[in-house]
Amino acid sequence: LGVSTAGQSSAGSWCSGVKISYFKGGTADSFSDILEKGARQAAADTGADLTIISSGWDFPKMVQQFKEEIQKKPDAISFMGHPGDAAILPAAKDAKKAGILVDFSNVPAPQSIAELNAGFTGANLSKMGEALAARSIKDFGLKKGDEAIVVGTFGVKGRSDREDAVLATLGGQTALNAAIGLHEKGILQKYGVRLIGADVDAINRGENRELFRAIVEKVGGESAKSIICHTMEECFAAVTELNYPVVVRPSFTMGGLGSGIAFNSEQLEQIAGAGLRHSPTSEVLLEESILGWKEYELEVMRDRKDNVVIVCSIENLDPMGVHTGDSITVAPALTLTDVEYQKLRNLSINIIREVGVDTGGCNIQFAVNPSNGRIIVIEMNPRVSRSSALASKATGFPIAKIATKLAIGYTLDEIQNDITKVTPASFEPTLDYIVVKAPRFAFEKFADADPRLTTTMKSVGEAMAIGRSFPEALQKALRSLERKEAVFTFPSDKSQINVDSLLDSMRIPTEYRLQQVQQAMWAGASITQIHEATKIDPWYLEQLHLINEKADELSKPGELTQELLFSAKQLGFSDAQIGAIRGLTAAEVRSLRLQQGLRPVYKTVDTCAAEFEAFTPYHY
Repeated sequence: LGVSTAGQSSAGSWCSGVKISYFKGGTADSFSDILEKGARQAAADTGADLTIISSGWDFPKMVQQFKEEIQKKPDAISFMGHPGDAAILPAAKDAKKAGILVDFSNVPAPQSIAELNAGFTGANLSKMGEALAARSIKDFGLKKGDEAIVVGTFGVKGRSDREDAVLATLGGQTALNAAIGLHEKGILQKYGVRLIGADVDAINRGENRELFRAIVEKVGGESAKSIICHTMEECFAAVTELNYPVVVRPSFTMGGLGSGIAFNSEQLEQIAGAGLRHSPTSEVLLEESILGWKEYELEVMRDRKDNVVIVCSIENLDPMGVHTGDSITVAPALTLTDVEYQKLRNLSINIIREVGVDTGGCNIQFAVNPSNGRIIVIEMNPRVSRSSALASKATGFPIAKIATKLAIGYTLDEIQNDITKVTPASFEPTLDYIVVKAPRFAFEKFADADPRLTTTMKSVGEAMAIGRSFPEALQKALRSLERKEAVFTFPSDKSQINVDSLLDSMRIPTEYRLQQVQQAMWAGASITQIHEATKIDPWYLEQLHLINEKADELSKPGELTQELLFSAKQLGFSDAQIGAIRGLTAAEVRSLRLQQGLRPVYKTVDTCAAEFEAFTPYHY
């Protein structure tokens, strides 16, 4: 229903007298039943007078019912979860003239939304809302930001119990853009609603490339040499100074939308043109190339008393040039020296303070030159991001929950750790395990998609695994993708593997580049050759070499001893992999393993590496 109990002393009656007509689509046992149940619960919780109209998919009947409801003069008519139909538009406009709020949130009918200028309710700044907004923009020529018009709770005529505050930093990029739109249109000021977590100035400082660059310089950090552009003419002029290749980064977009690396003028026109279209401010940053550098990010949280904690460090296995969402990532960072980590930590703390994210979380991304340790600050997300979800699962530190509490006034030392019950949130999590995230792609469903991985995110999901070593966590993550091509294989006839072809192919990042690396090393390619082709850190290549060495040991004639099987399991080998190497079935390997007393055990995620008792941990 898009309502909030913020600031209410009794949630059971504050909507008393508000009449809402709710149109339910679908059939029995469908998703519509779930939405109806939620609507009824919300009405019961708030005292609203709710009428359910079951129109199904009979649109002429629905239009007639809608006209009848208008005559009853309810405060609002909701089509939440209903497909809607263009035929209802004339009547909907009549309802608006009569002062009735018509709520089309979650309706997969962007034409209705566009023509009614209804936008999306504050309760719907979600993935579904982003998808519908994108369709509205594409199909009806709306400019980016039009989806940010928040109605619903702000638009009920005569309501005196509007929200006191809006927390935009938990709703992704759409919510930040919505907050900016509300501010620019004066809606927040009109209704006396304040932004919490990060105000408009802080959002702009974090998202605006030029402002952020100045902040990085102020705190003693370094940004890549870059030039802000607003037209293609400016882009072509800038590249004469920066030289190719250049990285294109649009402002105020998510998932790397509109970004890329241009190696020539044709690619620059294509990538920068798309970036200018996707940026709501028609602004892109052209940046000197730092391809091949190592990429890291830190999850940072701050409270109103200026306490700052680093929740987690995350390292990309792929070097710069591949979007974080498309790269295999590892937590904690494994190839940083302590000196480098402390530099990143200090920079992150200074940046979040200078940007002015008053309370809550953000993530800051860095590039490190492996040859000399030079550190570049890439960008900052002044909000909770997809990396925050990974960091939460990896550490047991509930970032979204704690960010919400910080936004309403708690401090880190006042929030209890749910797992230990004795330590506060100001204790930074400690990891005594390795976490690996592997991306999942679906290029087979999009025949015309470019399978090359760039700074624009193309993955459709990801799998996360936890292990006691990097090889164990990596192999578990690859199996969890549920794609047989992702799992490492070890063919007995190595002569059939064309090493030169693999070395050439792996120069371009693709979905299965890591499998190409493993196969080339299995056939005899050296770590030096692989590093020259991919710029993947030699430490990670050494870990793949350890996996191949163990596979070679497994392939040798002789008994599968307990010691050999145990060491293979420690490197993440599955029964099926061991069976394929030895010419056995997975069931036969499992039977042998059980005879030898080798069984999986569970380890604990407790945020503190067993320093304190864990009351509600989870396990891997």
